[in-house]
Amino acid sequence: MSVVLGSIPGVYLGARISSPAPSGLIRALLALVLLASAPKLLEVSNTTAAWILGVGTTAGVAGSLVLRRGRHVAAPAEPVPTSAGRIR
Repeated sequence: MSVVLGSIPGVYLGARISSPAPSGLIRALLALVLLASAPKLLEVSNTTAAWILGVGTTAGVAGSLVLRRGRHVAAPAEPVPTSAGRIR
């Protein structure tokens, strides 16, 4: 019964928050929740689960930063024609 009582406000709040949120943020939070719950389903200790969550979160943030940095590489400048029509 407590699962049902907790799921109703959770679904309502999740729907209200996720609608305006960027999809990348929602995917990251879903991955975090799955990463946190998987070790407990495998019956590992709380300490091990915390380590897995910490390492997984750190790796995800680092990977995201590396991918973002790669997207912002400046493109080579295009040649600019002068008034005489020649390219500098």
